[in-house]
Amino acid sequence: MAREDLYPLDVDRAFANFEEIKPYITTWWTSGGQSAQLLYDGEVEVSCCSSACWQFSM
Repeated sequence: MAREDLYPLDVDRAFANFEEIKPYITTWWTSGGQSAQLLYDGEVEVSCCSSACWQFSM
């Protein structure tokens, strides 16, 4: 998507995309600490979390 087409944000389209990928997401984490713990425990292969959160979990 071109930068000039990004704004104003199309929130309905964004949520529709979530519905499209939802079947492929095994865990929707609810806190930063949980994201790091899932990685540490090997329950997920990919996640996003802050570097401080990841360092704390190691």
